[in-house]
Amino acid sequence: MNSLFAHFLSLILILSIFSCNTAEQKEVDLILLNATVVDVHNDRAIPNQYITLKGDTIFSVGSMLEKANYDFKESIDLAGQYIMPGLWDNHVHFRGGTDLIGENLDLLGLFPKFGVTTVRDAGGDMTPAVMDWSKKINQKELLGPYIFTSGPKLDGSKPAWEGSIKIENQKDIEMALDSLQSINVDYVKIYDGSLSSENFYAIIEATEKRSMKVTGHMPMSADFQKAISLGMDGSEHMYYIMKACSPKADSLTDLGLGYGMMETI
Repeated sequence: MNSLFAHFLSLILILSIFSCNTAEQKEVDLILLNATVVDVHNDRAIPNQYITLKGDTIFSVGSMLEKANYDFKESIDLAGQYIMPGLWDNHVHFRGGTDLIGENLDLLGLFPKFGVTTVRDAGGDMTPAVMDWSKKINQKELLGPYIFTSGPKLDGSKPAWEGSIKIENQKDIEMALDSLQSINVDYVKIYDGSLSSENFYAIIEATEKRSMKVTGHMPMSADFQKAISLGMDGSEHMYYIMKACSPKADSLTDLGLGYGMMETI
């Protein structure tokens, strides 16, 4: 009886070993080998790592000791090299008019070459070209960063930048937002070149009703907290926040000094 039990136990052990040795490998398209992975979350660099990919998606990251778990079509040895998360540049401008479309296009490839995989275009004057580039980049037809764009800026009757949409009343606001929605911009960019605080507030309210994201420059005569309460999603620069944080904020607005108030904050 003991002999039969011993034979049975031996058979189980043999089958277990065989099962471990024939574990099915996970299929991936590409494996990157011997890389040092920059772990920005934990502030460290991890050597001797692999990264597997399926299509254009990272499937797994781990120690080279686990490489045998994968069946891959292609491999690249990255010994002595580093892999880090893609960077975002959250404030770029593609602009210069039709004469400079070619130059802007030529620069697109530099972004990923220097680790920038995504950019946020905060308003320009070549929106049709930018929308076309974004589509081609998404379809892997053009080398460049993924692009989030606002399209043209919304400014007052005398825009500070070429290509901006003039806003003088509520009708202008609705027409501008109709246009931006028709080309599927990612958000709305307000500019304070000559925009009144009343129209600034009205743009925020209109975008809120349309569930559109809105950010930009704020007229120095406008109130930061009111803009937030109306639905403003972001501010492009710190000086509006500096004014809002000043104990003199209300009196500075009443002085009407514009950017001249910065010296008194």
